[in-house]
Amino acid sequence: MSHDGDARDFLDHLRRPSQLARFDCPAVLMSKSFGDGAALLRVAEKHRLEGVVSKKREAPYRSGSCRDWVKVKTAEWKAANRDRGKLFGENGR
Repeated sequence: MSHDGDARDFLDHLRRPSQLARFDCPAVLMSKSFGDGAALLRVAEKHRLEGVVSKKREAPYRSGSCRDWVKVKTAEWKAANRDRGKLFGENGR
């Protein structure tokens, strides 16, 4: 992400909000940080969400898959979708 040629994607999660707020754009939303990931996952389950995505705070933003982003799916979602890979020819994913 850049603005007037000034890249913002190298910033970590602690510095990005103040920089992105300057854009004053309703399409740019920042998520809150949560200290208790297990509690957040329980809330996701309560709301029947697929799961949560977590990221290392000190890591810069990167699009696509990387080791700094971890997706944790709820037990309910995993149980309901355990055979889903068969639909797409995936083995054990």
